[in-house]
Amino acid sequence: MTAEDDVPPPPLRGRSVREADREGGRTTAHRPVANLTRTRAKTLRITMTDAERLLWSRLRAHRLAGLSFRRQAPIGPYIADFVCHECRLVIELDGGQHAGEREAASDAKRTQWLTHKGYRVLRFWNSDVTSRCDTVVQTILDKANRSLPPSRHSHKANDDLPLKGGGDTRRGSQS
Repeated sequence: MTAEDDVPPPPLRGRSVREADREGGRTTAHRPVANLTRTRAKTLRITMTDAERLLWSRLRAHRLAGLSFRRQAPIGPYIADFVCHECRLVIELDGGQHAGEREAASDAKRTQWLTHKGYRVLRFWNSDVTSRCDTVVQTILDKANRSLPPSRHSHKANDDLPLKGGGDTRRGSQS
């Protein structure tokens, strides 16, 4: 046995050494996802609809108020079109195939399950995204801001405050 064998594995990405040690340092950083679900999510990312592509172009890379969205993300037995875990917000885009009675019941069951897990679900028709994308994005931002911690809210009132050191520059002046 060498000295290298005694060295614990590095901590998991985004976790402290203590958390990694407590977990044995060998568990995955995410909850386990069934292989079939993972494969389906990857396929859905490749075959996005035009509406999904358009909305993703507005949500990706922290473009919407610095929020981190994931697309076609597995959550339990479901795959959410878009999710912001920080806000616990799921966004679903529905096409014409969701207009039927059976599909509506399935969507309601899905929404109920996600709500029970602490997520809020926003649903938009594909046609709304393609014709009124700015309105859809504003609705998403409004819902996201309501559930963010106070330190993450985008405050318009603070935008006009002076930058650090931007106060009175005259030394010793008294008002």
